[in-house]
Amino acid sequence: MASNPVEALLGKLDSIQLRIIDALGSKTIVLVALAIGFGLYAAAIIATPYSGDDLINKDIREYLATHETSLGEVIVSYTGWWMQSQGRFFPGSLSWTYTLFYVFDSRIEYKIVLVAVAIAAVAVASALAWAISRNRSVPAVFALLALSTLQVRAWYDGLTSYAGLLPLTTALALGACLILIKRPGVVWGIVAGFAYLYALFTYETTLLFAPALVAVVYMVTRSWRRTVPIIIPALVEAAIAVSLRVTMVPTEAPAYTLNFALGDVTRALFRQMTAAIPLSQWWYGYPGVSPIPNVLIVLVAVFLGIPTFFAVRAFGRRRVEVPRFAAPLLLGTGAWIWLSSSALVSVTSLWQTEMPAGQGYLAVIYGYFSLTMILTGLWILGNRRFIGATATGKEIPRSLGSLLWQYSSALVIASLLVLTIAGNLSLVD
Repeated sequence: MASNPVEALLGKLDSIQLRIIDALGSKTIVLVALAIGFGLYAAAIIATPYSGDDLINKDIREYLATHETSLGEVIVSYTGWWMQSQGRFFPGSLSWTYTLFYVFDSRIEYKIVLVAVAIAAVAVASALAWAISRNRSVPAVFALLALSTLQVRAWYDGLTSYAGLLPLTTALALGACLILIKRPGVVWGIVAGFAYLYALFTYETTLLFAPALVAVVYMVTRSWRRTVPIIIPALVEAAIAVSLRVTMVPTEAPAYTLNFALGDVTRALFRQMTAAIPLSQWWYGYPGVSPIPNVLIVLVAVFLGIPTFFAVRAFGRRRVEVPRFAAPLLLGTGAWIWLSSSALVSVTSLWQTEMPAGQGYLAVIYGYFSLTMILTGLWILGNRRFIGATATGKEIPRSLGSLLWQYSSALVIASLLVLTIAGNLSLVD
């Protein structure tokens, strides 16, 4: 018998919810929540106009025709210009961006590709969480949390513009890590190495991910050999970056000038990191960001929040059995990537002066995935702390603490997802 009225009430509600979950099926509920979540996310992205560098890059066909040159010649030419004038080598970025706009010259087609790339990044990151945790509940919770952090931004936005370079490199870097964990052998090692190398040649910030990726591969496989396809591309990229910086003509451009003044760095670091937190644009009151309409929040809550709540409850009813290192590894990997990618932005003169509160530069995309890793790790720790097991082995809530954990975790995740999706839709309304 329940020891107090609160536990009795929660117990009755729990019995009703579990009957609903059992009747509909846990997998069905999760798939419905993910399908609606990704559908609303896609609708928000597709509705956005061209912005940022896309306003120029979308005219690549016209540029080629006007200058009577080829796509390959333009890629080679601009790669050389960046190397000489800015000390940067990212042929992957130029080849991906120009080819993408050359092939998809319609805004709708282009935005659909951006959606596909972002969903692929979430899928790869979720699969990596599965490989680390070895538990099927974790990737589903990870995907729902990822949708809770992927935000359309009113400032520089790597989700709705810039050819999806940030989600792309996220998928490539984490995908290389996933391949090395799940597919042993020389051939797969080469595939993983080239995937990470392309990520490095597309957005150099991914070089900072190397220590975390090496740690993940080693902790899961206990093999230093499998980390080589991460280490070698990282060393190649580091050597190229150093040699280019040494030989380049010095620049005064603030976007490529470093400033290590403690106050400037600290302020920029704080803004860059906190920009990854859901609803940061509204918390800081960024100009041009209107309040999210209440009716929109209610509609998203009904169609997405409710199935998400039941989905998390379905997974929260059983103890999540994972290796001892899984939660700390997710927490550590997320913290490292979040901090390191933000730190690189924070030492740049331009973003120290121009980054507004509540906004972050493009690398905030890495912060979204990092925060998702951290939240997933915390969910695992909470589940293992509060969920018990009966003598028969079927794990069900047995105490007020476990009931409160299941309700609170499901409510928090559902609420974050609802508010983030509603915010995304409100920005493109």
